[in-house]
Amino acid sequence: MVRRWKPVEGTFVEPEAKSRLCVHGHKDPDSGSLAVLVNFRMLGDIADVKNAFTQSDPMTRSQGQIYVEPCEGVDVEPGSLILLLVSVYGLDDAPVAWRRTAVGHLEKHGFERSLLEPCWWLKYRADGAIQNMMLLEVDDFFIGSADADARAWIRHILEDRFRFEKYRDCHAGPVDFAGRR
Repeated sequence: MVRRWKPVEGTFVEPEAKSRLCVHGHKDPDSGSLAVLVNFRMLGDIADVKNAFTQSDPMTRSQGQIYVEPCEGVDVEPGSLILLLVSVYGLDDAPVAWRRTAVGHLEKHGFERSLLEPCWWLKYRADGAIQNMMLLEVDDFFIGSADADARAWIRHILEDRFRFEKYRDCHAGPVDFAGRR
């Protein structure tokens, strides 16, 4: 059970108690991503993009460029402003910019989005067999590869574009995906 205080609109209005029944979905034995990997006997990897929003494609904003005051510790002249060239955490359109960047990169390399699960991406070989599959959850990638060559290929195309905090073989021991073990 998750309980929280939901803010209510209006001045000096007490928050409203809200509860929601939840289960540990990451412990569900019928969870699709891991089951698919196992069923296809794929090699699995977990990757976490480092500071993902800042790795988005350059920003183009209809209202013009964004300048920000540097935070304490940034070595610039007092009174200076910093021009943002890419999205950063806190901008309303940063998640969309990141998603477009990640999806665009996958599509550029021949991945197709699953019709059943919009976060699931598939790369097919010429004979129609699955070469790679990927579950994309914000900045976490859960990757399946048909063989060592497919694994090397996908790692190369991902590391060619993105920097990772971690990129691990999920068969080599416990790993976290999207903050879950």
